[in-house]
Amino acid sequence: MKKDLDPTKRRETIDVTKDIIEKSKTANSSHCMVADAIRAAIPYATHVSVDIQSLRFSDLRTGWRYIALTPRRVQAHILDFDIGKTPPAFQFEFKPVQVVRMRTSTTPIGPKTMTKGHNGEIGVVVGGHTPPLPKRVGGGHGTRREFGIRAFR
Repeated sequence: MKKDLDPTKRRETIDVTKDIIEKSKTANSSHCMVADAIRAAIPYATHVSVDIQSLRFSDLRTGWRYIALTPRRVQAHILDFDIGKTPPAFQFEFKPVQVVRMRTSTTPIGPKTMTKGHNGEIGVVVGGHTPPLPKRVGGGHGTRREFGIRAFR
């Protein structure tokens, strides 16, 4: 993707291959099969994080952080994988619901705006605070994930 393209229109097709599934780690938001597939599809993606709620990555070339909701089918594959069931290879589309400028601890958070949706799609939030990260085992925002979902299926 070129730097001058609108970050709210970004769409990426992510292929989670058998090879990626076999090499990934369970219960790890940075090295799970979906995070590794995002890295394979978007080589310049950094700070990739995957959980039941959201998929996130940063693009150092453009200075944007992209946040997408985790598709339900992908949620099911993540849950199965984390309990030891190997899912089949699958594909999904990464469509951001929020994009924010990458920042350091001294960069102020910009105002939140909403783009207008096209062709029946919901618009994208630009700027503002990102959604909260889920609590991790042992507190903090580490990479080990566990779920307390009773009625997922």
